[in-house]
Amino acid sequence: MNADRLNWVLVVEDDAAIQERLHELLNFFGYRATGVGSIAQTLALSNLSNFKTNLLDWLRWNTD
Repeated sequence: MNADRLNWVLVVEDDAAIQERLHELLNFFGYRATGVGSIAQTLALSNLSNFKTNLLDWLRWNTD
């Protein structure tokens, strides 16, 4: 297994179903992941420096 995959991935996603699916996919491909639902929860983590990769929520702005 690739040594890089032993690092944690942080998933920041407010939709619980999407967050769960991303977690499942990452685990399936050999990554370890943790998920949070907001930036406030992200900043409250004591181990932020342990995450090698961050996946952030896609925001879509309504311009209508």
